Amino acid sequence: KHPFIALALLIAVVAAVCAAGWLWLHNARQAAPETLVTAVPLTTYLGFQSEPTFSPDGSEIALVWQRENETNSNIYVKVVGSDPPLRLTSNPAVEDSPAWSPDGRWIAFYRDLPGDKHAVVLTSPVPGPERVLTEVLLSSNGVNGPLLSWSPDSQWVAAIGVDGPGEPESLFLLSVANGEKRRLTSP
Repeated sequence: KHPFIALALLIAVVAAVCAAGWLWLHNARQAAPETLVTAVPLTTYLGFQSEPTFSPDGSEIALVWQRENETNSNIYVKVVGSDPPLRLTSNPAVEDSPAWSPDGRWIAFYRDLPGDKHAVVLTSPVPGPERVLTEVLLSSNGVNGPLLSWSPDSQWVAAIGVDGPGEPESLFLLSVANGEKRRLTSP
């Protein structure tokens, strides 16, 4: 009879240890402090800010800002959680639709030109020289949403535009290396 009592006692001890372990793990998971999420305003500047785009690592944003009492918008870069933003462009034309390249080297944007034309421009996230990739016409259809996007390898910019007067709006791929323009869609 003693072997059965010892076996029953062993089973009871193992069950008690398992139950205690389960209770400890269950309570430890519930008692873990919750991470508080705090909303941080990205901008609170006078004027109109729009079209923010995060840098690949999420530490900065590029944005369009039309300062109070100014007639055009420019492209700025801001480190999240700090001020002031850094002005990247100072052209008197309206600039919009910034898009940060996946490798973090470039910010592409549109610059208004006379006659419904727009330049697709590349600039560094720190003030420096700009490079015009191409010019496109934009229809007045009021397209909403991002107008520029990047390929994952940062070698191509996808842009919306019109090839010429009377042509349908299409998507184009623009080579960062040489400015080559390829029509991607033909509605």
